[in-house]
Amino acid sequence: MTGGREWMLIADAAEYAECSTKTLRRAIAKGALRGYKQAGRWRFDRAEVDSWIQGALHSEVPPPQRPGAPSVRRGFLSNVYDEIKDGTA
Repeated sequence: MTGGREWMLIADAAEYAECSTKTLRRAIAKGALRGYKQAGRWRFDRAEVDSWIQGALHSEVPPPQRPGAPSVRRGFLSNVYDEIKDGTA
């Protein structure tokens, strides 16, 4: 699995996306993110993680966020997501 792609293990991808490994596993289960299991370990293409993050900004799923971590992505869009979820939008 090379071919010019930049691969990350799940812990590295979680740190890069500012989320937990559990969030990545949920995204895989929902089909929102493609992960590749090789030798029993999850691997992620950095470009696909970038696409997943960008897609989260424009979907009903909030962008990934590690609790307590500051992030620009969590600002306005988080409030919009909360309003949609609560039915006040």
